[in-house]
Amino acid sequence: MEYTISVTNGKQVARGHNRRDPEAIKRQDHILRGGFNEIWCDEPHGSAYHRIFDDSIKKYNEKQVKNGRKNRIIKNYYAKVANSVQQNPVYEVIVAIGNCNNNLFDLINKSILMEYCDEWATRNPNLVMVGAYYHADERDPETGKFGVSHLHIDYIPVAYKCNRGPEIQTSVTGALKEMGYVTYKNRHTAQMQWQEKEREALKQICLKHGVQVAPPQKEKRKHQDTQTYKEEQKAKDRLRETQEQLTAAQADLEQTKEYIADVWDKICKKLNNHGLTDEEIDKMYVNEVDESTIVVSVSDYINLKDTAKKAEEEQKKAAMEVQAKEKLNADYQQLLQQLNLERYKFEKANREKEKLQKAIGAYEKTIEDADPNLADEALKNFGIAFYKENEETEITEEEIER
Repeated sequence: MEYTISVTNGKQVARGHNRRDPEAIKRQDHILRGGFNEIWCDEPHGSAYHRIFDDSIKKYNEKQVKNGRKNRIIKNYYAKVANSVQQNPVYEVIVAIGNCNNNLFDLINKSILMEYCDEWATRNPNLVMVGAYYHADERDPETGKFGVSHLHIDYIPVAYKCNRGPEIQTSVTGALKEMGYVTYKNRHTAQMQWQEKEREALKQICLKHGVQVAPPQKEKRKHQDTQTYKEEQKAKDRLRETQEQLTAAQADLEQTKEYIADVWDKICKKLNNHGLTDEEIDKMYVNEVDESTIVVSVSDYINLKDTAKKAEEEQKKAAMEVQAKEKLNADYQQLLQQLNLERYKFEKANREKEKLQKAIGAYEKTIEDADPNLADEALKNFGIAFYKENEETEITEEEIER
């Protein structure tokens, strides 16, 4: 017998749910109280961040203090990431064999998933495991039917070779890149490549235990006419490209901000060399004091002015790119709405056509039974009357006759 396998990313990490903490699961009816579950790995997320990143953050902060940039010190890296819009401090993958209708025997299932878990660090050196939870205690509260046993793995993506900021940071893109997964032409993403490799690793472990794996099932799609399908694919491609461009623009903007900060640090150093204290520089920055009030050499003044102008231009350029990408995304949404409207009209016309064909068939049979010679003329009259009642679908008398 063949069994399906799945390696999917979870929507969010819920450590209390995974640990089966009573307070966390008290309203979760699908979990059988006292059912079988095991914790194979469990490390508090904050503690894991201290273990992984503290040395790197310490070196980074010391460098900022040495260079007079105390305002850039990172006090709590875990809190910084947790409050980020673009990042999560911890990610999750859910691994399962079989389904509720074709479930693998629990002892074999558990052995396979445990081996998969044990080999995780070898396969994924940049995805540091902080939690592994085996669940065989979930069922449908209405039918009482047990769901498939599965494994939750919580991990922190770690990039060890960062050029900006701390040398070691959390980053999904950076972690996957260091493991050799890179997005190709905005289609076969690094995340997709990694999931395929993990699924293959799970498949090999299943075969090792004598469990046959069913090939992945292709998605079943409703039939579409060629033109509609092509337009839909083009719309999806435009959306994908827009999202990639927005991401790239945001990254460019972040780099520009870093560049501006670096330029300001260099300006502060030069001003320090000319006898200005940090307090005087801060006041000068806030109040926008003109450079002519600062005693510097002519060459230093020219260099500082050119550098500041270049930074301002870079910032304006990045802001314009973001606006352009947002407009492109808005145009796509409008195009998608128009596509959906045309598709609705097309489907409505098809329904009216089927309705007419059925009515004509029945009417034709009735007329032929009565008098076959009257069939053609009656059908013509019937068609005209039918379409007068359905004025939303426009059609000529010649088309009715055909």
